Amino acid sequence: MNTLSMFDVGYIVASLEGEGTLGMEFERADGNKNHSPHLQSYFTISNNVIAFLEKIKETLGCGYVYSHRKERKSTNQNTQYKFCIFKQSDQRELLEQMLPFLIIKKKQAILILEYLKIRKETPRGNCNGSKRSSREFEIYGEVKELNRRGLKET
Repeated sequence: MNTLSMFDVGYIVASLEGEGTLGMEFERADGNKNHSPHLQSYFTISNNVIAFLEKIKETLGCGYVYSHRKERKSTNQNTQYKFCIFKQSDQRELLEQMLPFLIIKKKQAILILEYLKIRKETPRGNCNGSKRSSREFEIYGEVKELNRRGLKET
């Protein structure tokens, strides 16, 4: 990941707060013996202007931009693009820089940083679903609830 100026951090914070998600997903085993259930944290920013997301990727020096095609109800809707960071070390480094400036997504950032700390301290090979700590699943539930659509108390 690139070294960021304060301007860059502010730009990324504003983009995440307005058009992004700090989340986690739980993938269940699909019957394949090589695919165990696992948790994954992610950082995404969505937009229908690919150049905007490519600029974020260039600024950060990490992540991926891809087309997020959905069944559209209307033909006048633009293609949606997503910028994503799945690499845990990049998420950690970026969230640590952004944390003092986050407002809307601060709770999710704190929880995901806690999750990433647990993952970093867990020996490799101990990351399948059966060897995850109960705290990791609690974090997953808390992040999922914070990201749930609808009215929330603030």
